[in-house]
Amino acid sequence: DYSLCGGCYVKLATGTLEVAQQSQDPAAAAGTQQANTIDPDVADLCDHYAIEDRIMLLLNEAMKERQSTFASDMQGLWEALTTARSPAGLLMAKIRHMKEGTFVGKVEPPPEVARVVKQYRLDEDAKTKLTDFILKRPRTAKEDLQEIEKRLENCGKPSAVVMTMIVAIQKGGPLPEVRAAAPHRD
Repeated sequence: DYSLCGGCYVKLATGTLEVAQQSQDPAAAAGTQQANTIDPDVADLCDHYAIEDRIMLLLNEAMKERQSTFASDMQGLWEALTTARSPAGLLMAKIRHMKEGTFVGKVEPPPEVARVVKQYRLDEDAKTKLTDFILKRPRTAKEDLQEIEKRLENCGKPSAVVMTMIVAIQKGGPLPEVRAAAPHRD
């Protein structure tokens, strides 16, 4: 059965995986089998990162509700988990964001964000996080981007500044000071 990840397949083969009892009604049995089927992309991701079955089932259920954005969501999850210290913990947070409606998969940055990324040569992590941040805050996106850009103008490490600014704006805390340009020496 290709609908199961490697770990689940072994558990099913050894009889340690709990499977719902199928009824005698063929229509109900087909519905149950379809409900218990793990999407191959979800199984692949969970198998690669050794995610436990309980979390895999939660992800599978969440992804069933996101068919219109399935491909970009999976791509976003693969990218996010690549650098995660705890893939299972991060995946649980992403599943919670999906249920809350705040999860954004892999998307191209809006033009104004793309301009900032290119102008200040932000690294891939800063680009991804800035895009995600701006898309989650459509009401304040323009102001947030202006505040970030003010601080990028004279900084030496723009990717680090972007990450700091995202955290500061989300927390509502004090923003780093705008650095003045160094005086020109002729």
